[in-house]
Amino acid sequence: DGYKTCMLHGDVQCAFNIIGVYIFNDLLSGKELKHLVADVHCYQTQMAALKYDKFGFFIGLAGQAVLNLMGRTEQTTMLDGTDENDLNRQVWHQAQFLKRFLCAHFGEYKAGVENSIKVGKEWLKSYPGVYFGY
Repeated sequence: DGYKTCMLHGDVQCAFNIIGVYIFNDLLSGKELKHLVADVHCYQTQMAALKYDKFGFFIGLAGQAVLNLMGRTEQTTMLDGTDENDLNRQVWHQAQFLKRFLCAHFGEYKAGVENSIKVGKEWLKSYPGVYFGY
């Protein structure tokens, strides 16, 4: 409902923020993955049509994480296109969160810890004085 309301009022950014939360919530709460992939594809198409590439890219990362969970890749904890130089800071940190989620799910605990240490230091540099659990 929030997404539809925002779109009706022309607040596209708010609508896509709601979709980001919705997709993340479904990913973490255990929604059936085939349905989540369909949702990601639907919203990614809408974002591309409206030229909201940042949001589309972020939702695409969540979609890739879902495909990893479905066993569609051999490197289960990797996300393509997450080079720090290619993304803005906020999206890069969100991508790192997804990587740690995948590491925990697939038992790659050491890689998850190493990522947490690296990202934690980067987060503190990016947002001094702020702590959000990263």
